[in-house]
Amino acid sequence: MCHAIPVKLIEKSGDIGVGERGGLRMEINLSLIPDARVGDELIVHVGIALAKLEGESSAGNSGSAGNSNEDSEVTGRLLQ
Repeated sequence: MCHAIPVKLIEKSGDIGVGERGGLRMEINLSLIPDARVGDELIVHVGIALAKLEGESSAGNSGSAGNSNEDSEVTGRLLQ
């Protein structure tokens, strides 16, 4: 099963950004979320931002990467 994860956008240049989660940084394709801004929480799958989290911040972003309980909570909020 593949999982999308919440990532905080920390840099942006056009359609490419850098995201951070649990101290790890990754390059993100932002072409599907053109209004993404530095500081936004994004849902990312295989390096592509799929959605912007609105409202409450993702608790999993400041913790360790891969915490399945926190990731499940975020996924649940997206599906509601």
